[in-house]
Formats: sequence, C-alpha cells, structure tokens
Amino acid sequence: MKKYTILILAMALVLIGCSSKELKEKPIIEVKKEQLTIDYLENNINGILLNNIDKARDVEDGEYDLNTYEKFSIETNDDDVFLGVIGMYEITYILTDTDENTTEKTIDVTITSDDPEVSNPDTLVAKLNNEEITNSELYSKLKKQNGLNTLLRVIDLEILSDYEVDVEQDIVDKISDDIENQGLDEFKKGIEFIGIELDEGITKDEILNNKDVFDFYKLSFLRDHAAYLYALDKIEDDDALLESTYEAIEPDVCAIPLRFDTEDAAAAVLSDLNSADDIEAAYQAKYDTLGYDLATSDNDNCTAPVFSSNDQSIGQELHAHIFNLEDSEYTTVVKEFDNYFYLVYKVKQVDKPSFENMKQDLIDQLVEATTAQKGYAQSAMMTIRLDYNIIIFDQLIKEQFLAVNKEYMMKDTDSETLVATFDHDLDSDTAPYEISVDELYGELKSRYGTTTTLPKINLAALETVEAIQLDDEQIEEIAKQIQSMKQQYNTQAQQLAQQYGIFSWKDYIGYYGVTSEKELFNVLKTNTLTREYVFHINPVTQAEIDEALANWFEVNASHILFKCNDDSSCETALDKANVVIDTLNQTAETDLFDTFAELAKDVSEGPSAPKGGELGFFSPGNMVKEFEDAVRALEVGEYTTEAVKTQFGYHIIIVTEEKPLPTRPSDYDELTEDEKLQTEYGALINQLKESIKQNHLSQPKINKLLAELRDELGFNFLDAELQSQYELLQELYKENESAE
Repeated sequence: MKKYTILILAMALVLIGCSSKELKEKPIIEVKKEQLTIDYLENNINGILLNNIDKARDVEDGEYDLNTYEKFSIETNDDDVFLGVIGMYEITYILTDTDENTTEKTIDVTITSDDPEVSNPDTLVAKLNNEEITNSELYSKLKKQNGLNTLLRVIDLEILSDYEVDVEQDIVDKISDDIENQGLDEFKKGIEFIGIELDEGITKDEILNNKDVFDFYKLSFLRDHAAYLYALDKIEDDDALLESTYEAIEPDVCAIPLRFDTEDAAAAVLSDLNSADDIEAAYQAKYDTLGYDLATSDNDNCTAPVFSSNDQSIGQELHAHIFNLEDSEYTTVVKEFDNYFYLVYKVKQVDKPSFENMKQDLIDQLVEATTAQKGYAQSAMMTIRLDYNIIIFDQLIKEQFLAVNKEYMMKDTDSETLVATFDHDLDSDTAPYEISVDELYGELKSRYGTTTTLPKINLAALETVEAIQLDDEQIEEIAKQIQSMKQQYNTQAQQLAQQYGIFSWKDYIGYYGVTSEKELFNVLKTNTLTREYVFHINPVTQAEIDEALANWFEVNASHILFKCNDDSSCETALDKANVVIDTLNQTAETDLFDTFAELAKDVSEGPSAPKGGELGFFSPGNMVKEFEDAVRALEVGEYTTEAVKTQFGYHIIIVTEEKPLPTRPSDYDELTEDEKLQTEYGALINQLKESIKQNHLSQPKINKLLAELRDELGFNFLDAELQSQYELLQELYKENESAE
C-alpha cells in the first residue's frame, strides 16, 4: 500500500513541475455592461470601453492598471466602431497575466444617433448591382459634408430678407456678366445642376427675371451688406477709436514736385528755378507745363498740389522726401526716386480739419478697412445670427456650428422632425421659424445629391469589369496605404491639432470626404480601379508615342514679362511690350542676346528678371499652352515680334539654345526594358509614355469614360430629382471633355 502511495505522490509532483502555468488561475475580467450603446459623436469611444471594465485582476498579479498594462488590449470585429460609425459591433477585451494565461471577454456595442431622421429613411435613391443607397445614408453623408453651410443659407435668406438695401441692379448685372462669360447654354446647365429648373428655350431676359436664379445670387450680396451695417453700427458708437484715428492722422502737405525722365533734363532747369524771385511761382509754372498731376488729395487752403500723409501712391521715397522738407524749402540737387528725377518745392503743411468735419470720412474709412478684412463678413454674420435665438436639434450640425462660433449657447433640446428653429422677426412675438429635416435634405439633395452619390456608384460600376479586378497584392497595397496614412497622422498629430484643428484620426480621414476606414478603403480602391479601367479602355499606343516624339523639343528660352489682370492693366502691359519689341527690332543680330538680357533685367516684371529673363531648358507640357505654342514657332536666335498673351500677362520670348532629339540605338529592340531606360533615347520614350498616361488620366477624360460605363450598365437614379440632375451631368461629362 505504501508503495502505491509514494508512486501517486511522485506523479503529482511531476504534473505540478511540468504544468505549473496550466494549473494557475487565469486573470479575471468583469464588465459593468454586456451591451453598450454609444452616441456616434462621442470623441472618446476607447475611453468608454475601458471604463466599462469593473474588475481586472489576477490571483498572483493582483489588480491591473489597464491604462499602463502592456498585455491588455481591446479588439473588435470592425475598427469603424472607434470612428463612431453607426452600426452594431463585437468588442473583445483580452487580458494576459505575467504567466501568459489569457482571458477574453466579449460584449456587444451599438453606435447610434438620436438626431432627427428624414422621412422614408429606407427608401432607395440609387442602386447598381449589389450597391444600394437609401435616403438615410445619403442624408447622413450630405449632412456631414455640407449640412451646416446649407442650414445657414436657409437661415440667412430668411433673417436678411428684411434688410433695407437696394442690390437688385447689382445682382442683375452679375447674372448678366456670368451669362456673357459662360454662354447661355452652359449657364443654364450650371443653374439647373444646382436644382433650379428652367423652361426649355428660356431666354437671357427671362433668366434675368427668374426669381429662383435671383435668390440664388442674392444671398452673398445680403451677407456683405449685413456685415457692412454691423461694422458701421459698431464704429459709429466707438468714439475712442474715432478720436485715436483722428489723432494719428498727419496733416496734408502742399508741395510742387517736378518729374523728369533724365537727370540732365532736371539739372537744366534747377539753377533758374532756385534763383527765381518767386520760387513757388516758378515751380508752379513749370509744373503746369509738364502736363501731369501727382496730387493725392484736395484742400481749399492751397492752390498747389496737395499730398495726403496716408497715400503713398507717388512712391514711398518721393512721399518721404516731400514730408521731410520744411515749409518753403526746396531741393538744391536733383533727386532720383523710382527711375525718375525730381525737383521739389514744399509750400507748407496744411492745417488738419477739425474732428467733427472729418468724423464721417473717418467712419467711412474705418468701415471700408474693417469690411475688407479677410473673413470679416463671415465673422460678422456669425455674431448677427446670435440675435435670432437659433436652436439646433441635430447634434452633428450643432457641434459644427459651435466649432466656428464659440459664443453659441448649446441648448439640450430634441426634436424628431426639426433640424433648427430661429426667431425670424425680432420686432414681434411671432412663432419661431422651423426648418425640418426633410426641408434641409431637399436643399442638400438639390445641390449636392448627385455628385455625392456617384463615387459609390462608380465603384459598383468598376467592379463589374472583370478584366481590371484587383488581385490580393493590390488589395494588400491599399491596406498598407491606410496604415501609412495612420502612421503619418500619428507622427503629425500635435501639429495637425494646433494648426488645422484636426484632433483625431476620424477628423483626419474626414478631409478625404469619408467617415470610416471602409469608406477610405473604397476611395483608394476606386482610384486604383479607375486607373486600371482608363488604361484598359485607352492603352498608350505606339501612334501616340510617335506623335509625341515628333512634337518633342527641349529648348532654353528667356522672356520679358509685363503682368496684368484686367483690361486697363493689360492695355498698359501691351504698350510696354511693344516698346521692347521696337527696341529689339532695331538691335543688331550679334547683340540680340545681350540686349534682350539687359532689357529683361531693367523692365521685366517676372521672377526671372535678375537672370536676364532666362527660364532654363524646358520641354512640352512645362509651360502654359500659349507660351509653348509661341516657342514652337521660333528657331534659336529668334524672338516673338508680337507680344504673347497668357494668364500672367504679356511676354516677349527669345529662344537661346536647343537640344537635339536623342538618337535611337541600332540595337534598341534587342535591349531589355531596364537596359532601354539606361539609354538617353529610352529615357525620353519612357518620359513621353508617362506624359501620355497623365493626359489619359485627366479628370474630364475620366468623367467621360465613367459616364459611358454607367450608361452601358443602364444605371439611373431611383429618385426623380436626382435623376434629372444626373441626366444633365451625364450630358456635360460625355460632350465636354474639358469640363472639370
């Protein structure tokens, strides 16, 4: 008996020694709730999940601090739960003790929204193959992207409708200008695309009298006027600001500046002027004969030209010189300012008008300066809206509104059907104006519905093309792109938060127009499939390569640029350019390059002026079309005898060098692809192929190909309003490849 007892004890000791880890207890995880419901706007979902753990302990290790314990994790069947994407998820807590014993605890998490919902949320607006888009899904996406701006448009049109302002003619003029610039047909397409229906055959005059078109243009005018009145009201009541502005104004100066093109011309009259019995009269007489007026102000107390202290349009150096002279003082030597030569007589400093006489001018100047500040109208409107007791029921839009207006008082109110209310009449006790979910959805859908829906439809369409489907390696590459984006975000998180207000990964991917990693994956997948489809339909052909090779050039050129941006400045720029061309026409061929370089340094307004206008070597596609076309027509040593107009202004161009076309190696066809790239000819061919590919990938060409693919698949919207917009868009994409 004793023998067997010893044997059993020995076996037990062996088991204990060999399997001590298995015999130890696993760690314990207890949760507060087996099912959690979290609002989709919650910013710290991970924190809520962590706080749901009631106990996390181990017999040997004791209580765990899960914030620091490295062998604890929260896993999910879908990472979108951490981005607040509405849906149902499984969350698993995984805890491993120091002896490598692991416990898992799974709970159910529902991400939900209490925001008011559209009517018929499950009704389909679009369907292609297995891809379906409902009213609810479309509204949610539209709301995230454009909800606040559209809501404010509806509110502003109502609260600004009573403003006393006559902008009707300004609006009519703006509409008329747009019709002239775009053409009647294109203008009509644009207006119909934003949801305004126009009768077929409508004329320009009928459009100018169309109320819907007028209201669309009216809002920007009303907002600017409201901001103007807001600034005027504040400045009129700010006596301290007006008085300090008045005190800071220096008196005007009465002076007679004589301007000459050359120093010799100025020196020739200097002695006679300064030795005259009445120097002021002599200067004035000479000023009158020169035939120009440099005065920047008016004053009844002085017959000579008057110069304002705050207007330096005559040039900073000349302005300073005039104001630094004493009364009745004059220049004793010729002064050069801004490439002109001057003699100046200062008559006197003019007494400043009284504060009361200047007050209205001060108000006007301050209001003009205030309203001209970037973003002022938007800022003023935010403040103006606060007077109208705006109550927003949609939590997402409310948070967006609060982000741009810190003074907005958040009110804990709910509604199943309303997005917002506001007091549209401050002078009466009328009931608040109500904006329903369906009204906002209608506004959003009419403006953005089609273009917001098409990316998802395009993916479904591309997935029907068997020849371009992605393999596992390409799918893995997209996943790696997302991981790389995450790493980039984590690396720059602090900078992004400080500079751009991006406080989370969710905010970061929001800049790509998506709210989940699934959507981000699909965007990247669509981009890849689109590229594959483009080259499946339109591969780069040898004929395209041959044509590109025939049109290839590589030249070094210089140019002289005179900038302009409107009719008046362009007329002046052209006159300057023609003067330069006249000079070049009279220059000997042997001196042409040197003369051109000197002229560029002296008069060109482009950044290459210090280098004599030299641009360096360039080839097709490096310059704007008008510039490139002009260069193609020139041989080395030739210049444009007519000024070339581009978006930058007027150019005179000269070609200074040209590189020959690389020679094709005799054994080129026998070389490997890598060997071909090592040759000068092969490198050029590869460059041309890439250029052709980029041309194929231009957005207008992609739009056309996808539009044709959707037609082949018989896609149509199930929503009548969206279908009407879609038909216009299809026509635009298929007929006009230049449409962006």
